[in-house]
Amino acid sequence: MPTATAKPAASKPAKAAVVSRLKISSLTADRRNANKGTDRGRKALDASLRDLGAGRSVLIDRKGRIIAGNKTIGAALGSKTMDQEVIVVKTDGTQIVAVQRTDLDLEKDSKAKALAIADNRVSELDLAWDKDVLAQMAHESNLSPFFTEKELRKMGVGLADGEGGGVAPDMPVIFSVIVDCKGEKAQNDLLTRLEKEGYSCRLLIS
Repeated sequence: MPTATAKPAASKPAKAAVVSRLKISSLTADRRNANKGTDRGRKALDASLRDLGAGRSVLIDRKGRIIAGNKTIGAALGSKTMDQEVIVVKTDGTQIVAVQRTDLDLEKDSKAKALAIADNRVSELDLAWDKDVLAQMAHESNLSPFFTEKELRKMGVGLADGEGGGVAPDMPVIFSVIVDCKGEKAQNDLLTRLEKEGYSCRLLIS
């Protein structure tokens, strides 16, 4: 009797990458970035971009709002060493986007080795959680994959009982005002004045 030969399953066609370019200044910073950052981290990030160039990519949503990489975009904006356009690779999250540095060889280049350290160390140095923003986010998202209840309480973020996290009912409500400034100098002048008046302020660039 003739034998049947099984045909290999057809592989899914590769998704074509959609690549475009945008001005850095056209991206919108996350107005509720849970990472306040630090002065030392900002200096380390500036030095890394200046001396080593960009490493990992940043993440934006479909409307150009920055999900991850707010500090990197802020440091690159107006930098004399960085291109003032970003390369945008559109994806639905099912594929990893790899940034290939054609000028580096990890086995030979000291700059590549330094960048491997900088990628992790700068993230460490520039991390300062904003407990107020985390408290707000606990209302909207489940933070348990990223923080234990003990860790959140240590930062002053109380969790309510029930699935999906949340914050305790007595957590304070945060009221904020966003002021559009005509330029960097006006922004810095306003920041200085408000801080002298006792307000807690954060710089945003959009």
